[in-house]
Amino acid sequence: MSDHPNALKLPDGVTPGDDAQEMLRFWIANNQPASQLFVGGADAAREPGMWGFILADIAKHVVQTLRADNPDGPEAQALLEQIMANFIERLKHDPELAAVVTRTES
Repeated sequence: MSDHPNALKLPDGVTPGDDAQEMLRFWIANNQPASQLFVGGADAAREPGMWGFILADIAKHVVQTLRADNPDGPEAQALLEQIMANFIERLKHDPELAAVVTRTES
């Protein structure tokens, strides 16, 4: 857990040291993305698919939170479609990572 004043708290039900593994941290610093990733914790052939599931779960959590914060706003499916469209757009138009990525292996 970070000492940064804007650090996010651990999710409810997650205790460090339990059967839990932090998989990623993501920041915007000086208008640039930066991330810390835990890679190598799964079979190399299965890990890309695992990251696909992680990114999908993040998108679903974002949709749930946006809906909870604005229940009269766009429907969940519309929000998810917007996230997916921007995800694809970002990959198409910025395929190279200009961000700082730090890799952590098991």
